[in-house]
Amino acid sequence: TFFFFGLAAGQLVWGTISDALGRKKVLYMGLAVYIVAAIAASVAPTLGVLLLVRFVWGFGAAGARTIVQAIVRDTYVGTAMAHAMSFIMAVFVLVPIFAPTLGSVVLLIGPWEWIFRFMALIGVGLIVWTTRMPETHPVEGRIPFRVGRILKASRFVISNPMTVGYTMAQAFIFGFFISYLASSQLIIEDI
Repeated sequence: TFFFFGLAAGQLVWGTISDALGRKKVLYMGLAVYIVAAIAASVAPTLGVLLLVRFVWGFGAAGARTIVQAIVRDTYVGTAMAHAMSFIMAVFVLVPIFAPTLGSVVLLIGPWEWIFRFMALIGVGLIVWTTRMPETHPVEGRIPFRVGRILKASRFVISNPMTVGYTMAQAFIFGFFISYLASSQLIIEDI
């Protein structure tokens, strides 16, 4: 739950920063936060610290999640963009289904802390893998980071009934998904 709170909060930040600095820099910044938080989770001395670090970890993960969508918008249009976004959403939905199995394999090898370290390694792997990717947001298309502009754009989005409707529909759908994730461990363990 804390991870998903961080994921939600981070999406509000990373996209705006990437409009000003470019996609790759911000992708690497988000992945760096993700990696450091994953390592910190593996050595967290208390549950409170672990929950805080999980929030930060989700915040870092939001960087990659947000930048991937921005890269797709930069690179594709029309039907090709819809296909790419559908594939990305399918991966996002399928990962939590396979994650418990992968986590179980990691637990066969070592203690629970290794799961967090394994996730940090995945973050490092993503950084290495994305080095071959070009910058998709050219310097001439970047938008300076200004609070006034962000507030104006936010007001525009919030006042658009279609955007609000789609956002509410997605919130309800994602709410069911989060409910499943939050309760599935208890159901699987106890029943």
